[in-house]
Amino acid sequence: MPFFMRPAIVTRRRGYDANAVRFNGTPWLTRGSDLTNNSNGTDGTFSIYVNFMGGDGVRQYIGNSEGDRWNCYKESNNKIYFNWFNGASFDRQLISSNTYTTASGWIHIYSSWQSNTAHLYINGSQDEGTNSANANTIDYTRTEWAIGANDAGGNRLNAEVADLWLSLSQYWAPGTGISKFRDAQGKPVDLGADGSGPGVTPILFLSGETASWHTNKGPGEGLTVNSGPLSDAASTPSD
Repeated sequence: MPFFMRPAIVTRRRGYDANAVRFNGTPWLTRGSDLTNNSNGTDGTFSIYVNFMGGDGVRQYIGNSEGDRWNCYKESNNKIYFNWFNGASFDRQLISSNTYTTASGWIHIYSSWQSNTAHLYINGSQDEGTNSANANTIDYTRTEWAIGANDAGGNRLNAEVADLWLSLSQYWAPGTGISKFRDAQGKPVDLGADGSGPGVTPILFLSGETASWHTNKGPGEGLTVNSGPLSDAASTPSD
């Protein structure tokens, strides 16, 4: 009797599918007070996936705190900026070397900082045209936090966004930190229900279903949608 080899059964594991939401230049998110249990400090990490959908050559805020003490935005020169302030005094700045527009598609922005060290990596590669970092304490405790605009609702974001993660206490060197948020194929990593997948619970974590995306899954309490609601994005960084 002939012997037939049974083909091996291959189990395919479904990867993580990040949901993305659309900021179309109208809605933005605000906290209305400081993030719960927030305190001033020197360290932090920020990760986000962004797909700019319009507004090339126009400043667009991704994240901002009252008085511009901490902010991340795409400037009118289409470069990505991070700024930190010690009180009202400018303390640190990162500016990307490269420019990012509607033609760039989905990009992953990763920044981590401590003392007088700061890093900016986009799509897994170092992208620092300007890197100015001091060792002063950053004025994190603010009366307002905003996503998708500045705290007054100006310079609103026109982009698709997924998996916004912010810690104001944890620093990782890029070689360690980036892989916690972006896999070897450049796709998002599952960060867990409360964002603690990287090993630290962030103070701000926006992710999940569109209807509740703005509800902070971290301990810093929720945000309010202004001029909303947010809508489903046409694509995701997991595509």
